[in-house]
Amino acid sequence: PRDTASKLSARKAILPSVVQSEDVDKLLVLSLLPASRKQELRLILPVMVEAAAKLKGEIAKENRRIVFVVSTMALGDRALGRVQKECESKGLAIGRDVVLWGGESRLAMEAADACLVKSGSSSLEAALVGVPMVTTYRINRVDAWVARKVARFRPKHISLVNLVIGREAVPEFVQQGADPELIAQALKRLLPVYSSDITPEAAKQVQVFKELRKLLLGGGAARRAAKRVLKEISN
Repeated sequence: PRDTASKLSARKAILPSVVQSEDVDKLLVLSLLPASRKQELRLILPVMVEAAAKLKGEIAKENRRIVFVVSTMALGDRALGRVQKECESKGLAIGRDVVLWGGESRLAMEAADACLVKSGSSSLEAALVGVPMVTTYRINRVDAWVARKVARFRPKHISLVNLVIGREAVPEFVQQGADPELIAQALKRLLPVYSSDITPEAAKQVQVFKELRKLLLGGGAARRAAKRVLKEISN
């Protein structure tokens, strides 16, 4: 799990100009890890970016600055252009409000105070890094109807973190519940007031992540995790 030194080191790698010009105690960093598949990106990216824009407005009221790091390593040129266009349409300037990071996504996680993550393998990686998060996911209405009505796929949770742990340890905002305003509020509850602070909500997540690490890194971890996920889905 990361410590303050690794967090600062990651920020210096990703945000060299920002770290040099800003008071580190006042700088907030939120990393966005959107989908890489075209259809998922089309549905999830607008929600993430709008939530980021709303969060920026809330943070500005406190006379603080927040920088958004978008992990783009898995995105092609066309998808990257979509990210830039979406950010600019919501008033988030590339290079000032948003940094597009094409390196390892793990570094984007380590640099962040919190992450907004598509509920998939990235959420599990963020948990193992030890960064608090909010997860979101959307599929098109037809696929959602088929999954619900035909395949009878109605899991209690969709985040891999929650599936493995067996309870809602990190907030999930799914389908019509993926409301940018609510997501922004959930993210704000994870952000520190000062760099050394940790909010009660973030502290609870970090504690769960320690439990998750033991579960996944202990003997027979893969089998235990798979059993939990299968049990959750079948219920």
